[in-house]
Amino acid sequence: MQIINQLLIKCRIYVGFILRKTGLKKDPFYYLRFSKGVIHIGAHKGQEAGLYAEYNLPVLWIEAVEEYFVELRKNIQRFPNQIAINAMLGSEDGKEQDFYIGDTLSSMYPIDRLKELLNTDGEFTQRVLKSKN
Repeated sequence: MQIINQLLIKCRIYVGFILRKTGLKKDPFYYLRFSKGVIHIGAHKGQEAGLYAEYNLPVLWIEAVEEYFVELRKNIQRFPNQIAINAMLGSEDGKEQDFYIGDTLSSMYPIDRLKELLNTDGEFTQRVLKSKN
């Protein structure tokens, strides 16, 4: 139960971040009630799979980092209407892009901008990935 409470606290912090950055007026989970499905880009390990399943939503997960993708596939295998693709999306097929990987997130944003946006000094490793369109 303690782990669930910690996850809920982190989730609420993240929701607050989304509301501030996007200007949404309601909790993003509110919109799931009216959704017909989800395309989750930047899936990481699929921590939200159970939430989407509660709303009986089909989900297309997209994750660029191979190690995260392997965990993602394991985590969603019990949800028949959720599928995953290992790809970094981009405007040009095969274009190489710097990609930054941290403990809890990964991104193609420039590392300085990413750290500023998330207000973190966390450690990130850099990889070059090829995009798919």
